[in-house]
Amino acid sequence: MRRRIAKLMLAAVLVSAGVPAGATVLVSGPASVLTATCQGSRIATLTHKRSGGVVVATTGVYETADHRICAVTIKQGALYGQSTRMDLRMTRFRKDNSSTHESDVGKFKYQAGAITMSALNSCIYIDLAMWGPGGAEIVQDHTYTGWCR
Repeated sequence: MRRRIAKLMLAAVLVSAGVPAGATVLVSGPASVLTATCQGSRIATLTHKRSGGVVVATTGVYETADHRICAVTIKQGALYGQSTRMDLRMTRFRKDNSSTHESDVGKFKYQAGAITMSALNSCIYIDLAMWGPGGAEIVQDHTYTGWCR
């Protein structure tokens, strides 16, 4: 009975928002976003906490068969759905000591990324910085163990 009431309430909200009756609506949460934006197998999940231990985001790290590493960071908890600044950066250090990076920087409601780089003959490191709704930096994380291929 509760499920039926919930469906009816959702239908009423969608119709009042201008969504035609009978339309297919896709709803996704943090877990489905992670798998929808990176290809390959998950090789790591990084948890990002603010001081006090509150988890504010998780980064899924994936690898394809041709050694491309992909990362996407999904906000968690109270920050999910709030537009705040995020800086997700992936750096590739080659064996000749040169480096390049890719990043996704901006104000995001749900996620930063996906960003992808080849790890062939190199090591990949991931950094994340996040700011709260008031503009203060709340997370500055760096992976100290890279993915080397």
